[in-house]
Amino acid sequence: VLDGSPVISYTAQESAARALRVHPELRVAKARVHSARTHAGALGQIPALELRLTELHLDDLVDGERKFDLGLRFRPELPGLVATERSRAAEEVTVEAARETRLALAVRARAMTLHGEILAGVRRLEILQERSALLEEARGRQESAAAQGASTSLEMNLAQLAAVDAQDDLREAKASLGDLRVELHSLLSLAPGEQLALTGPPGGVSELLEAPPSNDAALEEALKNRPETRERAARLAQAHADVWSEQLKRIPWLSFAQASREIRPKSDVLSWGFALGVDIPIERWFADGAAARRADLEVRRQEERAAILAIAGQVADVLQRVKTSITRYEEVKRLIIPAIDAAQAVTDAKSAERGLDAKRGLRLGLNRLNTQLRALEAERDLIAAQLQLRRVLARP
Repeated sequence: VLDGSPVISYTAQESAARALRVHPELRVAKARVHSARTHAGALGQIPALELRLTELHLDDLVDGERKFDLGLRFRPELPGLVATERSRAAEEVTVEAARETRLALAVRARAMTLHGEILAGVRRLEILQERSALLEEARGRQESAAAQGASTSLEMNLAQLAAVDAQDDLREAKASLGDLRVELHSLLSLAPGEQLALTGPPGGVSELLEAPPSNDAALEEALKNRPETRERAARLAQAHADVWSEQLKRIPWLSFAQASREIRPKSDVLSWGFALGVDIPIERWFADGAAARRADLEVRRQEERAAILAIAGQVADVLQRVKTSITRYEEVKRLIIPAIDAAQAVTDAKSAERGLDAKRGLRLGLNRLNTQLRALEAERDLIAAQLQLRRVLARP
């Protein structure tokens, strides 16, 4: 950390909001939505027009005839085909918007998860530091006792091993916490000199014991909110449009319609002419493109069903995880936390009275710290479960 560098404080919600603002892939996703919307709006039903000038010969101009044909030709689109293309383009906007939403949910969830993991990591680091200090102090006492012949080499080696092991746990925790900070720093696109201070409840979960919804209510909410369901529904609608489009292309239809007039010195009403062209798609009559499109349609149907089943499985799993985590955390609050408080009170009282010998004090202190680690792990698991529930239900 650089001295004098600016410090930025973020709650979990503020971290998520900043990540959504600065994430480069989200900008790409927004651009894709805009592009799809622009393309959909550019599809019109006005036929292409062509101005044709024909039958103009130079010898006619020299001989004084001066006649030529002026025609206006347009290519009418099959009405149903135009509507199908516009519908397909509109569904593509839905697909890109769903992808943007899915990415935004993932970015938001990761930012809030990192917020909770870092705050839990800081608390874990404090506990491990206290444990390492206790064991280091115990090693010092064993070395002094060994020097006076009051301790065996085995006891000294065991104390040294415990202290070294605690230091290794501490180094590992520092490295893990540093990796989390670097990831969050990158996710928020902070400048190299900016310091980050996290505030508020870990992960933004203020109500740890909030009861989850019922399975039916959670599944309904997930299917309504999840962008995957909208994307699959849009892909299915596009597949329906492709089948219909292929069937329409088998119908003979006008390739062009033309109105023309022969322009010459003695032109009259009868100088007008009209022409029509008809495309007969014989090749489509023998190549069953509609069957191929229907096969694609079945693929989209199966994808939609698979997505719904996957969401249902995720909902069931996360509800079970939340319930298990709540039960565990309630046990921690009922049993472990009071035990921690009682152990701390005994330690403080005996230390004040100088009635607690070093070995018992060390054992009591280590038991208290290990219990605090278990309580912290239970709280951390519950926070992670609540955040996963929000992610699965696609809650904002």
